[in-house]
Amino acid sequence: MPDIDLKEERKFAIEKVAGYFSGIDTPFVPVHKNCLPEKGSPPKDPNIAAWNGNIDCEGQWIEVILALRSTFPDNLPRIYLVNPPYLIPHVTEGRENYVCSIDRSQVYLNASKPVLIVLDTLKFAAKVIAKGLQGRNTDDFDREFQAYWLQETHENWLSIISPGGNSRIVWVLHFKPTLGKYSSLIAERKEMGEAWLKRIDRNINGDIERALYLPLIQPVRPPFPKTNFELNKTLKSGNEAALADLYVYLKESQSRMSYVIFSFEVNGYHTLGGWIHTRPPLGKKPLRPGYRDHKIPIPGKIQLTSCFGRRKLIKSGVDRVDGDRLQARVGNKKSAPISEKCVLIAGCGSIGSKIALNLALSGINRFILIDNDIFSIENVARHICNMSMVGAKKVDSVAEVIQAHMPHVKIQKEANDFYDILANHLDILEQCDLIISATGDRNLNLRLNGIHIAKCQDTAALYVWTEVFGYASHSILVAPHAGGCLNCTMDDDYQFRHRVVMLSASETSKQEAGCGSSFLPYGVMDADIAAGTTSRLGLSYLMGEIRRSVRWVYLGDLKKASQQEIPISSHHQSSGCNRLIKHSLTSNSACPVCCVRVRHAL
Repeated sequence: MPDIDLKEERKFAIEKVAGYFSGIDTPFVPVHKNCLPEKGSPPKDPNIAAWNGNIDCEGQWIEVILALRSTFPDNLPRIYLVNPPYLIPHVTEGRENYVCSIDRSQVYLNASKPVLIVLDTLKFAAKVIAKGLQGRNTDDFDREFQAYWLQETHENWLSIISPGGNSRIVWVLHFKPTLGKYSSLIAERKEMGEAWLKRIDRNINGDIERALYLPLIQPVRPPFPKTNFELNKTLKSGNEAALADLYVYLKESQSRMSYVIFSFEVNGYHTLGGWIHTRPPLGKKPLRPGYRDHKIPIPGKIQLTSCFGRRKLIKSGVDRVDGDRLQARVGNKKSAPISEKCVLIAGCGSIGSKIALNLALSGINRFILIDNDIFSIENVARHICNMSMVGAKKVDSVAEVIQAHMPHVKIQKEANDFYDILANHLDILEQCDLIISATGDRNLNLRLNGIHIAKCQDTAALYVWTEVFGYASHSILVAPHAGGCLNCTMDDDYQFRHRVVMLSASETSKQEAGCGSSFLPYGVMDADIAAGTTSRLGLSYLMGEIRRSVRWVYLGDLKKASQQEIPISSHHQSSGCNRLIKHSLTSNSACPVCCVRVRHAL
């Protein structure tokens, strides 16, 4: 192995850049180490060398500073714009006019050519600066609104409101302990906010206060308003309707602090911000005689333009944690097609619990969890719940984990035997768009299959189980009115026709010391694969991508199984390893359950 000294390589790269600048006709002048950019409040990786010079920005020579940090050339140089005439996009005033010129994720840094990295960075920076000074990229202010707005904020709020629609009153819930930098939540309704905070173990801190939500037509761009008077001027240009609603709100508000949250749309996505209007502190001369505590019913326009016009706004950063925003972060532009779907999961064990969490993280907002079991110590190794939850009901523990991730998700918990549900509470099944059985119990699954076909005309059922040591897992979707059912996959002895491992139940089941403690051995990654495959199949159905019954089988490491002399079915001996195979599931003409479906259809 070659001897690599990363520190020496980085030192050599910086020396090479310094040598290049000392040898050109129009040199960049070295910046003294005491004058390095961002020296006062440096970022995590401070600059250790810098040069001042001019670059050609499409015919205009602009002064910049180029700085290198200790991790150069593994990280890009930093460019700072010296004395810009005004704020332009991609320039951060709070960081001595740092220019965000290149997205590091989109370029390959050839560490063997440090000078080329510097020249390319200067070239990209010149393009960014030229566009900004010529006003060709003003829209970038909107796309990067949060980066600019957050530079001067004093508070940070979370929002679970659904942005858009009309101006309306929403609610501010202050909470403790803080959640990172956040200490307030904006919610459409008080009870909605209270439930959300309860699910993440946060307590209400003080009174719940009114706030005004303003959906703006035109975006707010730098320079941002700092006073009431400047805000009035900003909204007056393109957001007159919102300004009128603000006047009404301020007139009616009798609070020392009046909260406002606003949004505007950028590329189909709502970005949010907030501010607080304040009234003068107590003890000063009242603006109007006869009013105590300065709670004066002054028209909102007068407050902004006259009597409170010079009062500074308290700006707040707002982070969306509503379902649509969280789904946008994982690539789902809008979760609405599936967010209102309801999924029932029977069996909250290692596979069922992971399916529930997967679907919640994918945009499903309503669940019914059914399991009458208690979470025990032996469950911990392959479950989403942890050791601290031992002794609790599985439905309670799984719901707690899901809502810790996605507090807006609604979960109905049924700590009952599923047979009891099938016998006495069929209405629960009819509330769902998809029923998932992750019990791994063949008898229970076949009973559910018969009832589902006979009673649930508009609901699909999805069955999942894994084979010993995870050598295969099966996910079977039974769609309503289209294709076969679970019973169609069984032979005359009610054995699954498509087994991969050809061992009997007595050969695959293990038992610890004690009666009734048998289990099927498979690992946490096998449970992950089975849950992931089933989750994807369920989502494909709920989103309308699959409309007929199908059977998916995931084949694990069958080569390892053969080496251990575990018999594999002849059908799968040449099917390969670690792959997903998809089959259609057609109705068996001899299936008695499907005959019931046909009679119902007639």
